[in-house]
Parts: sequence; structure tokens; C-alpha cells
Amino acid sequence: MTRHKGLKQLPDGGVVIDGGSAGTATVRGGLFGGAPTTVTMAGGQTMHLSGQQQKWLQKRALGGGRVARLPDHAIRDSLELDLRFLSEDGEILLRSAAEYQRFPRDVMLAWCSRHGFYLIPTIELVEWIHERIGGRTAIEICAGRSGLGRHLGIPMTDAFTMSEEANHQAKAVVTGAIPTIPGPDVERLEALEAVERYRPQVVIAAWATPYMPGEKVRKGYRGSAFGVREVELVGRCEEYLKIGTLSLNAHNPVRGLPHEEYRLPFVVGRVMKKNEERVWIWKGGRSR
Repeated sequence: MTRHKGLKQLPDGGVVIDGGSAGTATVRGGLFGGAPTTVTMAGGQTMHLSGQQQKWLQKRALGGGRVARLPDHAIRDSLELDLRFLSEDGEILLRSAAEYQRFPRDVMLAWCSRHGFYLIPTIELVEWIHERIGGRTAIEICAGRSGLGRHLGIPMTDAFTMSEEANHQAKAVVTGAIPTIPGPDVERLEALEAVERYRPQVVIAAWATPYMPGEKVRKGYRGSAFGVREVELVGRCEEYLKIGTLSLNAHNPVRGLPHEEYRLPFVVGRVMKKNEERVWIWKGGRSR
């Protein structure tokens, strides 16, 4: 069996994965069939892998796993985007959607995976959201590294979950993708804390992971026990605007509330399937 060059076999049958900038992890049990697989991060945190994560790990261990399971050409071609779309300090420059859409989706996905990006702000999207906000107060939650709030001139907040929580670190090592590390101008606040502190009229989020109880996540529902409790959030603002994908929000309970849904041609982000991107807007329960 050919193993990934980043793997080291342990005497007890475990495997150490070197995930580069994502860190290292020790994997024991069931990697190639049998018992459940556990991952222990270098810091001592332990997690159980889902079935899908085990498949990613198997591909990586057999030499087939690269950044987001993408072909070599996509990773190589994504380097051009660094030169075109990143500032000297690594922030995303504001460009038109057409400039990004000339690149194949697998190249865009590789670029996002290499840098921990999800939403890629475009000139058209920023103008559309700015017009929607009007003169109202607004904040961005789950800001990550996109810089959307920076271009809108509003406060950016993030819980920093992906950069520190063990599940995301382990997934980063397993898949080769880089976890999202928010920029220095992003304030560390969980979503509901941010709303309580700023009391904005409009709350904006992009690719925010919805809250989902652990037992449902284990059954295959998309979401996280560390995700945003969006049903509660809607009741705390005038308007909640979310940018994301249909697949990530397939089981999101907030979609059961009355809302508007848009498929805008200038939304660009970390998604492989066509026509997945959406913008949803909920009218909230609080007004100033």
C-alpha cells in the first residue's frame, strides 16, 4: 500500500499526518475499515471522524488526497489568483465578478481552500448589499477572511471557531484545506454576542455554519453544534441577510421562517456545483 508522504506509521498501528500549516494529527483505529477512527491533534484535543471524513482521510493516506480533493492542475493554476487578487498582506482585493468567473470552478475552489476563504467579495455584491442596508446600522458576523464588512464599512466579528476548535483543525489536516483564520480587524465575538453588543438593524453573514444538534450532525445533517443559532438571531434584528449555498443550508431551521431568496449572478465563493449560491433575507423581530 502506497502511503502519502506526509504520513508516519506508529508501532501501535496509528498514523501521524503532517498537515503542513494546518498542523499534525495522530489517527488511530478503523482508517482502512473496522472500528471508528479518532484523531488526536498536537494540542491533545480528540475527535471522532464522520464517515465522510474517514473517506477523505483514506484518500489522503493512499496518496490521492490533496487540497479539498482537487486535481494537481487546479492547485497549480490557483497560484495565478494569488498574483491577481491578493494584496501584499494577503487580503482579497475588490474586483468584479466577471474577473473571477473566467477561472474554472475547481481552480477557484482550490484557491479558496488554500487560503481559508469562503465568500469572495465582488464589486457588484458590495454595491447590492450597500443599497440594501441603506442608512441603517449593520455588522457582519462569522466574517472569517473575506473582508466583506471592510468593503461595506461596517464592524466585522467572528467567533474564531474554525481557527481553534478541534474538529476544524482535524478536518484541515485530513483534507489538506486551511482553516479560516480571521484578520486582525475582525473582533472576536460569537454571533449573538455581537448582536447584543452592537444592536445593529441589519446583520450580515456569508457561509455561516448553522447551528445543528450533535445527534443530527452524526445522522448527516449539515451544520454544527458550534454553529449560529439563526432562528434566535432573526428575532434580535430588523433584517438578517445571509449569503451561502443550498447544500450547507439544506437542513437549516431558519429557512422555515418567512424569507426572501435571491440567486444573484455576482456571488462568488467556495462552491463546486453550479447554481448553488444564494442570498436569503429574513425580516427580524426587533426595530430601533
